[in-house]
Amino acid sequence: MDDLIAFIRARLDEDDAAARELAGWPHWHHTHAVTAHGPIILIAAGEDDEEDDEIDVASVERDLPEAAEHIARHDPARVLREVEAKRNVLSIIGSSRNQYDGIDDGVADELLKAIASAWSDHPDYRAKWVP
Repeated sequence: MDDLIAFIRARLDEDDAAARELAGWPHWHHTHAVTAHGPIILIAAGEDDEEDDEIDVASVERDLPEAAEHIARHDPARVLREVEAKRNVLSIIGSSRNQYDGIDDGVADELLKAIASAWSDHPDYRAKWVP
């Protein structure tokens, strides 16, 4: 399971780095989703953003409220908290395995597989890790 733990740690490091890179964006809380029959595009909008005039924000909020709310819920601060929580779970699993009455190895493996399943679309994800 060391390869599974390494996989999870690498994905957490990637999520952490991406969140920290975006954390400095001004006015992150004004995030909106825009689509033109394609993927949703993230736009950091704020009072000082000159490009705001080109975006019909009212239309976006009316037509895509679920997408805009979803994007806003996954702001960098929340992602960083989630990364830290998952790292804590890895630590608990690791330390429990080292104790006499710790967590059962089978249970630990299933917990690790469950965590890794969040990245099942990653090219390094292995079929043997499917929970």
